[in-house]
Amino acid sequence: MKTIIYISAAFVIMLAVSCNRKTTTGASDPAEVTVMGKADRFDKLDTKFVADTSFITKLQDTSASNIFVKFEQTPCYGKCPTFEVIVYQNGYATLHGKNNYDLLGHYKCQIPSVKMEEISEAIEKAEFFDMADSYPVNEPIPTDLPKTKIQVQSNGSAKQVVDNKYNTPAPLLELEHYLNDLWISLPWEQL
Repeated sequence: MKTIIYISAAFVIMLAVSCNRKTTTGASDPAEVTVMGKADRFDKLDTKFVADTSFITKLQDTSASNIFVKFEQTPCYGKCPTFEVIVYQNGYATLHGKNNYDLLGHYKCQIPSVKMEEISEAIEKAEFFDMADSYPVNEPIPTDLPKTKIQVQSNGSAKQVVDNKYNTPAPLLELEHYLNDLWISLPWEQL
């Protein structure tokens, strides 16, 4: 009886080892792994799985604390473009086109450092950090117009200005037009 148990145990162990055999190539890149399992029964077929880990860097760079500019256009009762652009400190940008915008869906791009400097200069020229939090100031806000929300984080300061599209000061309008023109000119890549 003991002999049958030993033979059965040895058979089960050999079966388990042969069915689940996996080997690695010893590749220098930890993301590259060669798996040989059941496929090795058919002409020793190797299948490589290469993990794309570049997104991890982007995720680290896209935390809320790394936002440089967030630009949001809200809906109206008509066909107003509705979208959101987020620009991070490293120039990585995302766009989410929601409605009535040329680019619908999720997009990404890398803004050149020269353009990042131009954005900073436009924010400075508009004296963004000295603006009121919302326009119009001390007046009724129209309910049927879209809003433009601009949030900026720079040099340890953060500010959001909401433009309700009524009695908007010229420097804020100029900043909005500049940013809208910039968003359109960027080489967005759909995600």
